[in-house]
Amino acid sequence: MRKQLQVNSKFEFLRNYLEEIPDKFNQRGEVIYDLRNQVRIDEVDGVKLVIKSFRKIYLANRLIYAYLRPTKAKRAYEYGRLLQERGINTPEPVAYIDCLDNGMLKAGYFVSLYTDYQPLSSFDVSDAGRARNLLDNLAHFTVKLHQNGIFHEDYTLSNVLYQEQNGVFDFNLIDNNRLKFASINEKLAAKSLNRLGFQPEMLTYLVRRYAEISGMNALKELKLFYDYKYETSLKYQTKHKLKGLRNLLWHREKLKSPC
Repeated sequence: MRKQLQVNSKFEFLRNYLEEIPDKFNQRGEVIYDLRNQVRIDEVDGVKLVIKSFRKIYLANRLIYAYLRPTKAKRAYEYGRLLQERGINTPEPVAYIDCLDNGMLKAGYFVSLYTDYQPLSSFDVSDAGRARNLLDNLAHFTVKLHQNGIFHEDYTLSNVLYQEQNGVFDFNLIDNNRLKFASINEKLAAKSLNRLGFQPEMLTYLVRRYAEISGMNALKELKLFYDYKYETSLKYQTKHKLKGLRNLLWHREKLKSPC
């Protein structure tokens, strides 16, 4: 198996530890997330790290990522550094490792510094004043992100982390392997804000504040936002119905089958 390892020069002293991750990942630290991918926290030489293992790499992607496209681990590393260069907070990238076997991608790992910021999904919205303050700060953060030409395709409550100090909220972006770099127009802004799963009244306030800060027309942006939300809902419902129909047909065929 061939390993491709890229280490941030600031963390060159961790190279030996990083080189062993593919072989010793399951023994490293503590698991904090274990669904499609697995995320672990570990500490070495006084440095607290987050290690993400990209799993379930389908056969086609094993070939595509080996020859045609940057891997998820590589993108997470490079995009993280690019975000920092543009003044957007994200946990500092430490390294990425890609493992190839017989010319195909077998596994990928992205390593960053640990942050104690919490996901927006954990925020207590019961205090209306505090929630409004958070939304004001989040609107400014999102405008800054978009003015830097950055569109985060997974801009969700789980991937935006926050910390509050003296009534001021600061934010951190994670899961950065799916970024696009483009001029963000009103339609893309609406699409981005739609991914944040706040309550409707909170989303309405956030969209309005975003429009005010960015100089967009608030009414137009709200219309685009709710048009996009409606379209997304229709697509989800259609997909859900088709999936149900497919399962029903499969079940009927199975009942007919003598095998």
